[in-house]
Amino acid sequence: MNRLAAVVLAIALLPQPAAAQSAVAVLGEFGLLDGVWATDCSKDPSPMNWYARYSMSPSSEARLTFSLKRDRTGDFGYVIRQARRFSANEILLEVDVVAEKRQLEVLLRVDGERYHTISVKQPDGGYQIKDGKFTDDGSESPGYNRCR
Repeated sequence: MNRLAAVVLAIALLPQPAAAQSAVAVLGEFGLLDGVWATDCSKDPSPMNWYARYSMSPSSEARLTFSLKRDRTGDFGYVIRQARRFSANEILLEVDVVAEKRQLEVLLRVDGERYHTISVKQPDGGYQIKDGKFTDDGSESPGYNRCR
């Protein structure tokens, strides 16, 4: 057997990495695809009480939509390009902001019926949210509860 064939055979016999899970599958593992999430489910959507919905589009694309009004006018959305388990209760999302044509890296901590945004990193390396706090004023980022 010549050297090239031996190298090709050796590479072929190496263990292959597990296929990357789809974003939808990872969101499902964390329970985020089930229902609507809000800071206060007893109140209507508003600029102070965003409603979040994680879903799968007809083309099997993972999406996140925020509603600020009951009639859902003014909704804005994200396409979730990648989702992966960051730790036992954290999920790292790579998202495209649809209206702005920019990308963000979002880290969520999920604790059963609640999740909290830990960080939102921009393409330039700056943060909108870091360590669970908004970088512009230091206030805590809101937590979201599963609405029934």
